[in-house]
Parts: sequence; C-alpha cells; structure tokens
Amino acid sequence: MKQILFLLLIAPIVAWAQADVNEEIYRLEERLVRVQEETQVAFQRFQMTQEMRRMDMQNAPLYVPPSEAGKSGPAPEYEDFIEGEKEKHQRIQEYSADLDRLYQHYRELEEERKSIIAEIDQLKQSQNPIQEE
Repeated sequence: MKQILFLLLIAPIVAWAQADVNEEIYRLEERLVRVQEETQVAFQRFQMTQEMRRMDMQNAPLYVPPSEAGKSGPAPEYEDFIEGEKEKHQRIQEYSADLDRLYQHYRELEEERKSIIAEIDQLKQSQNPIQEE
C-alpha cells in the first residue's frame, strides 16, 4: 500500500521533471538550428571574400606602358597606375583581415554547436533513467 501511494505521489514529480527536460532539449535544438544557420552564413561569406581576394590577386597590373607603334588613345598616367595598385593592395589586405575574422567567427560557432550537441546528448541520457522508472 505504501509503495502504491509512493508511486502515485512521485509520478507527477517525474512527469514534471521529464517535461522540464523535454522543454530544455527543445530550447537547445532551436538554438542549435540558429547556430547552424549562422555558421552557414559565415562560411558563405568566407568563400565569397576569399574569391574576391583571389580575383584581385590574379588581376594583371593596371598599368600598360604606352607603345609607340600601337597608340590608339591616351596612355594611362603612371600616377594613376600607382594609385590603382595601392588601392588593389589595400583591398587585398582588407580581404585578408576579413577572412581571418570570418574564420575565427566560424570556429567559435562550430565550438558553440558542439557544446549544444553535447548538452542535448547529456539531457537525453539523463532522461533515460527517468523513463525506465
């Protein structure tokens, strides 16, 4: 009789604890989805920035020395060439800094994702003994 009474008293507590665990798992899974989406965005931005830097690095110098035989228009000024090269170098430097920043952000998001998954797994494992009782 005492055992039945005890089970009747403890059943709502177990159900309440299980509901709290399920709610926490649900909250963590929602957070995991947001982190995964942000990770994907960071990775896409990284790829785009990497490609822009690669294209700038592959572009030939802007200055084409004038040739006497094939003049078809005014020759570009040397100062314009130097200015263009400085701007190109500055863009490449900015892309490199952006890549470093994006990579670091991506790594942080990956660590957060792993942490959330571990937390979900731990909650699910702690939920199993409750279900068995």
